[in-house]
Amino acid sequence: MRNNSVVFITHISYLDGAIEHIKLASQLSHEFNVIITLSPTQVFKNIIDLRHVDFKNHEAVVDFNVVRHEWKLESFAPYFENCKSVKFLVYHKMGSLNAIATTRKFNALINSFRPTHIHFDSYINRQVFQLPYLFRKRKKIILNVHDPKPHSGEEDRVSAIIHNSLYRWSSKFVTFSNYSKDQLQDQLRPGKKVVNSFLLPFTYYAHFRGKIPAKQKPTNISFVGRISKYKGIEMFIDAINKVGETNTNEKFVIAGNPFGDYKPNYEGIKNPDSLTIIQKHLSNAELVEIIVHSKLIVCPYLDASQSGVIMTAIALNRPVLVTEAGGLKEYIVVGENGMISKIEADDLAEKMMEFSANKYFEKMNSAMASYQFQDNLNDKYKQILQNELYT
Repeated sequence: MRNNSVVFITHISYLDGAIEHIKLASQLSHEFNVIITLSPTQVFKNIIDLRHVDFKNHEAVVDFNVVRHEWKLESFAPYFENCKSVKFLVYHKMGSLNAIATTRKFNALINSFRPTHIHFDSYINRQVFQLPYLFRKRKKIILNVHDPKPHSGEEDRVSAIIHNSLYRWSSKFVTFSNYSKDQLQDQLRPGKKVVNSFLLPFTYYAHFRGKIPAKQKPTNISFVGRISKYKGIEMFIDAINKVGETNTNEKFVIAGNPFGDYKPNYEGIKNPDSLTIIQKHLSNAELVEIIVHSKLIVCPYLDASQSGVIMTAIALNRPVLVTEAGGLKEYIVVGENGMISKIEADDLAEKMMEFSANKYFEKMNSAMASYQFQDNLNDKYKQILQNELYT
């Protein structure tokens, strides 16, 4: 393998998955540098909470090792221990002028590493000002593509501009399901290299598990995450009603913050006592508590590429029921870490009833403990990184 200098760029919104890649990729024989972008207006995102930080005391570029104690980030250190450097890039203020000024510092920081590869873990809208620089560096760019097409109801004009530009310029692409790879390949010019990998279980969420009684048996069937049009909430509600026709004791949870102006129709619930609705932004501790107290996590999506909810549930040793949408089923080993349903309420209800009637939680929970899900993905990911991505 050549001696490469890799710059991996992510945003705090993507950290739960990104740090798994960072931990793995930095163990290889690269000079691996990380840049994490953030804004003081968005410091309580994903797995990170920086609300206690006074950003006025910091420049645009901040070294992780300098602030790891002050910013209370010591628990992230094991994920970064093999990196040559980890830097935060801070967009201090809203507005174009600040974004342009910070972009200049962003570009200079990348250049300082003399990279052979510039690997973007997706992108944020403020990077629209970076497009001229990225055009000049296009032969070095590797782009992670989590969603080749926007989810239903989540289209965005600025993202589309960045999306279209990077699709034309990037030298290599990484997807996280075979479904996404096929979907992306159709949008690219012939000859563009697409490497398919998989997300790894989001292990950091174990930090938020807290003290939950070991003998407490999980009882709920739960949906967690952003509540958006494509998530299939209405179909899940229909399935809950069908389950309630024969089992009035089953308890369900729908928890998450609605996206935009989307409002699910909860009035269709026939037995309101069977469903707990938590409609707000969930803290990490709240998210983990709901998952750990659930015997089954349901992803009733109408369209999808892959899902961080699946990787969070698996990391917390909870089985998942997914629909056949997109690449979701590629992450499920039926009977070991979950089940697969058709994209219809009848089959979703049937799978939930089958899960409870056959006491699958006990069986799958035991199987997941012995199933080397993460090890299998690690081996494949290492092979891809070594042979395909940075060579």
